[in-house]
Amino acid sequence: MKRRPRNVKKDKLVTWKLLVYSYVYLGIIQSVAGFTMFFIQMSDFGISPGELVRTSGLYFKLEAADFKGLNEAQQKEILFHAQTAFFVGIVLTRIAVLINCRTRVRSVFHQGFRNIPLNVGMLVEITIALVIVHVPGVNTVFGARPLDYKFWLIPLCFSVTLIAMEESRKFLIRNYSKKYPIIKSIFYW
Repeated sequence: MKRRPRNVKKDKLVTWKLLVYSYVYLGIIQSVAGFTMFFIQMSDFGISPGELVRTSGLYFKLEAADFKGLNEAQQKEILFHAQTAFFVGIVLTRIAVLINCRTRVRSVFHQGFRNIPLNVGMLVEITIALVIVHVPGVNTVFGARPLDYKFWLIPLCFSVTLIAMEESRKFLIRNYSKKYPIIKSIFYW
């Protein structure tokens, strides 16, 4: 509230840097987390990523042909598990993005977690994901399946990586952008 309002003719809400940051930097990491979870779940059922190439035309759908001895119902069940793992990977990395995007420069460790509505929102997001995945009936409606605990822990590695990368970027801006202006021009979104 101490800053003046932006100049609507000069200051844009969305810039190319912000788009690259959101969709390339953060988006790729979130996608990798989701697909990693998908492929790990598939591998738990004995299906490697290489075996999934060009399978969508014949397998893992209604009236699917047998795939590795799996009938249509078994294929659909495996796909539901893998899609649920993908969902959990995205949800947990989105929480890391939420934590990161609270400020552009200030560290989350200095700022703390004093924003109660935001904290409640993160807890509600995790609770909704848990309900969608683990509550019988609800998970059937959403086409989700209960997951092993590792599918909740592995995405945390991606979340911690996202937070560490973002904290490093903010550290560079805070400590070196005055001495090296190029740092601010490259890393400030």
